[in-house]
Amino acid sequence: MSVCKKCGAINEEGYAYCLKCGEPIQNDEPQNFFTMANDNIPQQNAPQFQPEADPMFYMQQQKFQSDVSDARLLGILALVLSFFVPIGAFICGGISLSKLKQIPFIPHLEQDKKSARTMSIIGIVIASLYVLAIIIYIIAVFVAFAGLNRMY
Repeated sequence: MSVCKKCGAINEEGYAYCLKCGEPIQNDEPQNFFTMANDNIPQQNAPQFQPEADPMFYMQQQKFQSDVSDARLLGILALVLSFFVPIGAFICGGISLSKLKQIPFIPHLEQDKKSARTMSIIGIVIASLYVLAIIIYIIAVFVAFAGLNRMY
């Protein structure tokens, strides 16, 4: 984890720019509370972030948007499969939820993440209920056959 020197946001390792303010991230020295407190003081002549200067910022944003789209697609698939193939719903829903956990907080993607998470969870719940209904049905059939065998 690295801390942005401009806004103080915590970013995951490997990113060239802060996901909150767009400031280039420098990992030259270890961060501690005292250096972060002094670095968060706004400087009047500090250079402003210009995303056109480096496409890495856009590439990171596009990757996260693509991950959210993939998670949403897997959530829809989990929802559909929950009625027919519960194991497929468990797999798709689980993959979708794990993808969503890897995406950091980005304000304009939060609504899409929420809808993908909701669809994945609903798909998993419906698949669980479907499996539970099958188990109850099997138990009822065994109990019915056991009752018939006692009669004869």
